[in-house]
Amino acid sequence: MSEHPCDGPWLSLDDMLATCAPKDVGPFLEAAADWGLTGIMACTDGLLAYPMALPESLGVLEIQDVGSSGDPTQSQATGSGADLVALRPGRDQERAAVLDLRGTGPLHSTAIVPWPDLTAVLLPRADEDTLDALSRFEDLAVFVPGDEFASGYRLGAASHFGVLTALHPWAAVQASELVSEDLPLALDLERRLQRFLETDVAPRLRRLGLGLEDRDTLLVEVLGWCPVERPRLAPGDAESLADSLRMDLAELFRDAP
Repeated sequence: MSEHPCDGPWLSLDDMLATCAPKDVGPFLEAAADWGLTGIMACTDGLLAYPMALPESLGVLEIQDVGSSGDPTQSQATGSGADLVALRPGRDQERAAVLDLRGTGPLHSTAIVPWPDLTAVLLPRADEDTLDALSRFEDLAVFVPGDEFASGYRLGAASHFGVLTALHPWAAVQASELVSEDLPLALDLERRLQRFLETDVAPRLRRLGLGLEDRDTLLVEVLGWCPVERPRLAPGDAESLADSLRMDLAELFRDAP
């Protein structure tokens, strides 16, 4: 698989800003850059809310909703009205388009032909039909959720977001390395991660009256790698989840700083 500027794990700055004060983010982004994180993704408001310069080694995905402008070319490109977002994969501020397919069906390859500058697609899941349709575009990077990254990698995805980076950037980097070094082990670890999310995390979300969209922000609290302004997990609950993580997903936390 050829390298792409978007390869690797991406951290949601919006998730961090939803859990901690902007002034507290800086040191942790510096650490995440040292651990090998590819970059951060954030909406424009999130970037404006962050008061400091970002680490030079981190790429930046600036998410901008431009799908509502009524441009007929956008409608033709998205097929089902999905949003387009702008991508700046590095410090050189190179512009590219990203198709956000949240909530839409499988993507047909013809849907993105009108966008010759398209360099990445953000998928809500590692859908085999969609990934197969995208595989013919050699220069296209595909993002899938972290809890489906091993399956997505086997089908051609090279980047992931959410879940793993929310748990700990170090875990996200280890998962990115593991898929290329030992894919069968990575697939087994993916199954264990999904079981942890279903049996340990989902019941807590329901008990707290939270939805699936709140999962990543809640996961930031588990290992306490970033200070949380208003914790929703009781200390004992967070410790219990952290113990389960280190036991069930030990490969992700070996030699963790």
